[in-house]
Amino acid sequence: MKLIFPLGLVALLGAGQVNATCMLIPEGPIGQAAYLTAEVAKPNVAAPEWQPEQIYQKGDVVRFAEELYQARWWTQFESPGPAWASWERIKHDNEAWQQEQVYEQGDKVLFEGQLYQAQYWNQGNSPAVSGAWALDPQGEKMLASEFWLSGYSCARPPSDFGGNYWEESGQRSLWLKEQITDEVLYDYVIIEHDEDVSLVPFEANVEGVACSGQQACNALLDGQPKAVVYLTGYSYTYHRSHGTLEPTLEPTRPPHVVDQAQAVADESAPATRSNDQVLVKYCNQDHVCRTIDF
Repeated sequence: MKLIFPLGLVALLGAGQVNATCMLIPEGPIGQAAYLTAEVAKPNVAAPEWQPEQIYQKGDVVRFAEELYQARWWTQFESPGPAWASWERIKHDNEAWQQEQVYEQGDKVLFEGQLYQAQYWNQGNSPAVSGAWALDPQGEKMLASEFWLSGYSCARPPSDFGGNYWEESGQRSLWLKEQITDEVLYDYVIIEHDEDVSLVPFEANVEGVACSGQQACNALLDGQPKAVVYLTGYSYTYHRSHGTLEPTLEPTRPPHVVDQAQAVADESAPATRSNDQVLVKYCNQDHVCRTIDF
């Protein structure tokens, strides 16, 4: 999915917005640190809430603090959690690593935006520094996926409005670059745009044959390198404004202008987004997602 902008587009856009200054966003890599998240299933609502007076036998499952726990043996009055050995938290693959959780060989966790796999039984071993963990190959492939961005932006500065008002409009498009590959990594896409959330199947074209979903696309590849064109991307237009058209004592400042110290601090928070941005999650069948904030 790509948008091709004619050479005269910038001039036409500017003419359509009076004194607006317009520029193209050149087609190219998204230029942000890659990270992974997971769509972890909610706890089973059929499991009863833990009750302190209730007597629980080995194997009983309860809900406590939005988590599921299983009794290791007979217990009463002991609340589930790391303070008591009577309960074992039921873990899920690909969830965030937790220091108190016991992990078995093959378990997968997310840590600092990367997917790790346990090499042997461990507890309290940080994935980033311990030999008990190794980067998961599938996660590494997802982080290496080439996502591209293009679009345009038109803006009228505060000086056009007597220093009291600022506005900007434009368009942004995101897509996964076509490639020769023997594996399709994604199954569906979640799009969070302001308060709206939508889920769409991941679609591709394998040497001229359309497919939908990770399993169907990989069946067409059959483990052989082939040309794949990815069809599922996202494009949106926007209009932003700030300030007032009424006279004010001090000139307004666009909301996206921040001081240098704040900009540096924000670089370490990949999941933070403002209301005029879009979060797109490309997810595989295990619900691990390459998440892009644009």
